[in-house]
Amino acid sequence: MLQRTSNARPRGFTLIETVLILAVGLGLIVGSITFFKQSRFVDKTYHFTKIVTNIAIGIQAGFRYAPDFRDVSNRTAIDLGLIPDSSHDGPAIFHPFGGEISIYSASPFKTFTIAIDGLEGSACNRLFINNGGELKVVDTEHAYVTINGHRYAPGVVRNPTACLADAVNFIEIEIG
Repeated sequence: MLQRTSNARPRGFTLIETVLILAVGLGLIVGSITFFKQSRFVDKTYHFTKIVTNIAIGIQAGFRYAPDFRDVSNRTAIDLGLIPDSSHDGPAIFHPFGGEISIYSASPFKTFTIAIDGLEGSACNRLFINNGGELKVVDTEHAYVTINGHRYAPGVVRNPTACLADAVNFIEIEIG
C-alpha cells in the first residue's frame, strides 16, 4: 500500500494570476464592443452615403429630358426605385442615423434639394474628406451645400467644423 509522504495540496491559480486572466478577458470584451460599435457606424455611414448619392444621380438621370425639376419629391425618388424599401415608410424617407430625408424643388424649378435632418455630429463630420473639406456625398462642384444655415457655393472648400459635434445637424444639398 502506498502512503502519502507529503501534505502538499494540488496547486491552483494565485491571486495575481487570477487578476491577470480577468484583466485580459475584460480587455478582449471591451475591444470587441468598441470594434462592433465602430463597424456599425461605418455601415450606417456607407448606407447613408449610398442613399443620398442614389437620390442625386437618379433624379438627375430621371429628369434629364424634362424642362425642369417641377415634380421632384420624396415620392418621385421612391417611385424611381432610388430608396431601399427598408428606408421609407409611405412618402417619408429615413436615413440610417434615424433622421429624415426630404426631397423638393422650388420655383423656378431649375434645381432640386435633398434636405437631411437629424444627422448626429460624428456622422456629419464623417461625410467630409480630411483634405480640403470636400463633401463626399455628391459631386459638390455643381451643388450648393448648406450645413446648419451656413451656405457654401459650388466648388468652395467647405469647413469641416461646420457640423455641430454635440447636436443633430441639418444639411441641404441643392443640385441643378
